[in-house]
Formats: sequence, structure tokens, C-alpha cells
Amino acid sequence: MDEGFKQRLRDNYWYLRELFASSLKLDHIYLNDGDLKKYGIKVSQLSLSEEEAKTSQAVHFFKPLPSKDFEKLYLSPFTLPPYEPECGICNALGLANHVLESLGDTIPIEKRPSKKKFSVLTCTVWDLAGYGLRTADGLCETRGKMATDYEWRIHQVLSAAGTNEPHIVLFSVHNLVPEANQELTLTRGEITLLLRMILERMESASDGECEIFPVLMVSLFLRHVRLVQAYFDGEFLHMKIAPFINLTTYDKGKVDLLLRHILGNPVGNTRMPTKSVLPNTQTPAQAQAQPNPAQKSTTKTKIQSRPAHR
Repeated sequence: MDEGFKQRLRDNYWYLRELFASSLKLDHIYLNDGDLKKYGIKVSQLSLSEEEAKTSQAVHFFKPLPSKDFEKLYLSPFTLPPYEPECGICNALGLANHVLESLGDTIPIEKRPSKKKFSVLTCTVWDLAGYGLRTADGLCETRGKMATDYEWRIHQVLSAAGTNEPHIVLFSVHNLVPEANQELTLTRGEITLLLRMILERMESASDGECEIFPVLMVSLFLRHVRLVQAYFDGEFLHMKIAPFINLTTYDKGKVDLLLRHILGNPVGNTRMPTKSVLPNTQTPAQAQAQPNPAQKSTTKTKIQSRPAHR
């Protein structure tokens, strides 16, 4: 591993750590234009249309399953319990659980493609991951508590276990109802969780050559769902946001569309050298206080030495 790679990885890691620390101090739910500029976030719209995705010149790291391949998967049907506004985040949890349970359901023996492919997930490159549960190094924020409920929390994470790629799919639940004209507006919970997962993935990556760690976030705002594709290129944090899909009532077509994207294949060049944040660039947290030198030194060593122990 060359020194340039290690230096870029360290620089990227600590830049994102400072952004993460600052995101926890946001005192408003929806990020405004000033926040996006301060955090170096580039927002664009993610189209769920297969045809538009083919012609788009923008960087994509998650390729949805073609309809013909998706139809070959054995998906057991499910119905959603009635939407109950007074139940708050439980509506999002119920939807997330139904989706994940359908992916983990056992396929009847006579319908299995092979002995090892006994569920929908085992027929894809994805599997349940151990990420998102860490409590060390200040990355313990898995949920944001409001007065009566959780504004945001990690629900489940899938990793591309069938590949050597660093991509992950993150399910997050939010006790929020999408506001009008907020289709492309990020929330503090989303940015906090995305930063947290990119950082954790950087530390736990098994491939010492990756410089980009893409995340596909499945954000459940009660019964409204949207996909957010995120990655850091060394200079900007790119967020591609899809419009909300209303699943207040069950709609098979909408659910299938989501699943095709969730179960799609990791693509893109995650090993291309990242750009460099300008030396005089300060994150919001750096402007207020310098990080703890002892703690910073410990984790820097971990990031630097991890590839040598693989």
C-alpha cells in the first residue's frame, strides 16, 4: 500500500470525523443551503427509473436488479398492518421489519436454486452485517432521542458479503412525516447516520485498497420511504436523493421497485484515488475546538496499521 493512499485515507477519515461530531450538534431537523455549503454536501436527485439510470452520466454505485432477474426471486407475499399515526416510529419499524423478514424467509426446498440459496438474501450478494453497533471511538450514536420518541435510529445494515466491495445498505427509521417540497432536503438524522456508517466502514474494511465507501440509505419516514445514495470523494460528500414513495397502504408495484434497488448489485470504481480537501479547509467542529490529541493518535494508528495486519 503506497503512502499516498494511506495519507488520503487518514485525511478523509479525520475530515469526516469532524463533520460527524458537528452533525450531532445541529439544532434543526432539516438542513438548509447554508448547512450544505458548510458541510461540503452536493445534493442531486436519484431517479428510480431504470431507463434514466442507463442514460445518466452521474456516478452510480448501486445498480438495481433488472425486472427479469427480480422476478426470478422467491418473495413471499406480505401485507402491512394499518397505518396508525399515534404509534409514531412503530409504523416505520413495522414496514422495515416486514421488508427484511420477507428477504430472510426460507424458500421452499423445491424452489431453491441451490442448497446454499435458502432465502432471498442468499440469492443475492447481500447479507446482514455487524456494522452499526459499535460503541468505541465516539461512533456510538445509533439513534437521536426526542421528547417522546426517536427522531432517527439505525435499524439494520446489509453488506455486500458476496463481493470484495465496501458498499452497504443502511435501513434507518425516522419519527418524521415528510413536509411539502422537502423531496431533496436532508435531515440531521440522515446526515449523521450516513457519516457514521461511512466512518465505521472505513475502519472495518477488509480491502485495504478502497478509497470510496458507498452507502445506500433506505430512509423510512413512518410509511414514506426514500433512497439516498451517498459517498465521499475526498472533497465533497455527494448525496443522490430519490423522491419519497408513499407506502401508507401496501402497493406491490412500489414495494417491488424499492426491493429491486435494495437488492441491486454494487458497481462503480471504489478504488480510484480520491481528491484532497484543501489544507486550509476547516470543518465546523474544527473551528470550535481541536480534537483530543491522545484519542486522535490512537485511531490514526488503527487506520494506518490495519492493512498490515490483514
